[in-house]
Amino acid sequence: MSEPVYWDPDRLDEIVSERARILGRQVWAAARPSAGPVISFAGGLPDIPSLPGELLLKAARTVIDREQKEALQYGGTFGPEPLRQAVASRSSEIEQLDLTSDQVIITSGSAHG
Repeated sequence: MSEPVYWDPDRLDEIVSERARILGRQVWAAARPSAGPVISFAGGLPDIPSLPGELLLKAARTVIDREQKEALQYGGTFGPEPLRQAVASRSSEIEQLDLTSDQVIITSGSAHG
């Protein structure tokens, strides 16, 4: 019995957008089902052993030391302006999109369907 074909590399041009094709066949090959270990992101729970605990602790201390009052407040509705500027700039460079930070919204994610 032959193994099911999930991604036929020869048909990618027919089934994906031009932007997706730019990513290359290697990215699509990574989407194939694997018999290897799987990290479940169900329920939004991180894989604790894979987190860089010491690095995160150092980063948190640095942010709180520098920005005590602002660091523990809720963020703005649209996300941090420097991050929005960086996303707009990178998207403009890499994807040739004409974006400004006013067109970018950064969310914190959600566990809701």
